[in-house]
Amino acid sequence: MKKLTAILIIMLTFAMLPFACTPKPEPEPITGGTTDQTDPDAPKTIEFREIERFEATFCLAGEWSEGRTNQFYTFTVENNRKGATVAAEKVTGANTFASDAFLTQLQNIIDAYRLVENNGVYRVTAGLAPEYQECSVYVEYISGEKLTFTVNNDPDAEWAKAVYLLFADLFAREGNAALEPPRYTGEVVDLQLVLKENGKTIEYKTDASEDKSGEQIAQYKYDDQGGFVRKAKPVPADYREMLTELVGNFDLRAFDPSSALYGWGRSKSTDAGDGSFRLLLYIDFADGYFIQIDTTEKSDYELLRPLVEDLLNYHEMIFY
Repeated sequence: MKKLTAILIIMLTFAMLPFACTPKPEPEPITGGTTDQTDPDAPKTIEFREIERFEATFCLAGEWSEGRTNQFYTFTVENNRKGATVAAEKVTGANTFASDAFLTQLQNIIDAYRLVENNGVYRVTAGLAPEYQECSVYVEYISGEKLTFTVNNDPDAEWAKAVYLLFADLFAREGNAALEPPRYTGEVVDLQLVLKENGKTIEYKTDASEDKSGEQIAQYKYDDQGGFVRKAKPVPADYREMLTELVGNFDLRAFDPSSALYGWGRSKSTDAGDGSFRLLLYIDFADGYFIQIDTTEKSDYELLRPLVEDLLNYHEMIFY
């Protein structure tokens, strides 16, 4: 009887083993539920900055203002089979060799935006809109140190824009413009140009004529001593056609006021500076798109000088 009892106990024990060894499945987060598997012990500093492998997946919302939609991108840096370091983007298929200087720039972005403070974080929320789905970063260093985190995507994250532009510029220099924004070539319908330097200001804009006979181009010249002169000419028949051509000859992508990436053209405060310089350029297009640049920084003017000089020369010809 004791022998039979022992056999039954052994059989029962083996019968229970699969259930004892099978781990419980991870519960699926409900809509709106948050999964948090953060490692609280992950280091918040990186001692050695030499990147060996990099991967980042994120979404930028409407990254260029003209008809582009939300898109998740995956940027990578890793060694190929021949041992060469290659930078790539998986969605577009863009890839090229990555130099040590490029890796240094990439690490500078990691440092500038203090991404290491997110090391070990895994916190995502279910049920969010597509552009807020999970974003992840994985960096492995030659030293063996790692930086990794997964969080809800922020479509306006400045660090993600910086990473995107770094890779986009690298690919563009190698002849692949897959990540560059499309150039805008709309019809110009109105323009205002104000340039103040060396104590003098010149301004051009369209005005209604004083006698209501039609539209005019007005030229204003004034100086710091109170001098003021206004002249007006009828708008030439090909005025808007010429403006469209002149503006179209200049690449304004970097000055797009609604670009999530470049965005330089968002109006700058004119309170800065000593008041000796100002550039205002407002361009209105037929489809409602516009670019407004208002700056007191001469370095900004240097970027726009070719276009500004073309517009000034054209308007001087009208008033010659």
